[in-house]
Amino acid sequence: MSEEQINYAALDAWVSLEIYNRFKSMPTVHQKVNNNTRAGSFVAIHLDSTAKSSAAAYGFLCADNTPDNNEIHNPTNINGALVVDVVKVQVPGFPVDCYASERIHFPAHGDTNNISESASPNRDGSNSQLSNNPNNQTSVNSRVLKDGFHLMDMIKLNKSHGMHKDFMRRFRDILYVCDQDYKALVEAYLSSIGTDWNTRMLIIPAWIFERVRKFVPPPDELHSALKFLFDSYGRLRCENSGRRLFNEAAIEMSLHALSTVQQGHVSDVVDGPPLYTEKGRDKNNLMRYKCSRGTSSVEGACHMNIVSRFASYNASDIDGFNFGRL
Repeated sequence: MSEEQINYAALDAWVSLEIYNRFKSMPTVHQKVNNNTRAGSFVAIHLDSTAKSSAAAYGFLCADNTPDNNEIHNPTNINGALVVDVVKVQVPGFPVDCYASERIHFPAHGDTNNISESASPNRDGSNSQLSNNPNNQTSVNSRVLKDGFHLMDMIKLNKSHGMHKDFMRRFRDILYVCDQDYKALVEAYLSSIGTDWNTRMLIIPAWIFERVRKFVPPPDELHSALKFLFDSYGRLRCENSGRRLFNEAAIEMSLHALSTVQQGHVSDVVDGPPLYTEKGRDKNNLMRYKCSRGTSSVEGACHMNIVSRFASYNASDIDGFNFGRL
């Protein structure tokens, strides 16, 4: 063989081995980003913390160029969050506030959870806030409340929209804010078994809800947080269908929901009755609670029996008289 042919054969074998070695030294994908992740790494920002979730954007970890720490392997860290230089957006307008991947906690400016958790409830679950009327006279909010489930159910959304589940979780968490003292007890236990609050909330939220008391914030605060949520998510388009999360009907109903909130028909009753009853401690010494919020068992027990027998939710005037809601 000629010298050119010999070089070609040698390079052909060497290149294959070099490609293999380069790939073998590359970092594993779908891993959580942390302070040890190399700056410049290509990362994906996800819609939630599940491994199968769609990426909302892609980018590169920024390098820390401070005088004392300017090595390329050190990513920029600001208040516990790593900084990502976003280069491609998959979901326009998505409010990144808690999940990035290869996967990292990514707090956002104007986080709705921070807005909601600033309320100061009574420990029995009630709230002692008073509302002001247009004449600047202090008045007590209504003691006839709209059930939280029915408030959320007012806004009819397409469940196949990519942001539907995330929106509903945030709606729930803004409406029902966890008492921080009870939350701290549960977080301490979860930490002791090698997991955390967010992970357990994704896997089995009912377990947490049974062990943490919650309160519905006062009208002004709740209205502000929900308006921010509706404004942020309503315009987001589905990655598959291209449609916005809120259609015209949903926008109209969201305004009705905000009006209901602003009038004080959703927030916890001022100096109201206790909403939680102790059920006893579990095997981990965490107290379990029964909550008295929402629709009573009378509606479900009676209405479901009527529906099963008459195949109608409005079987008769008697049904409406006995079991109707304000």
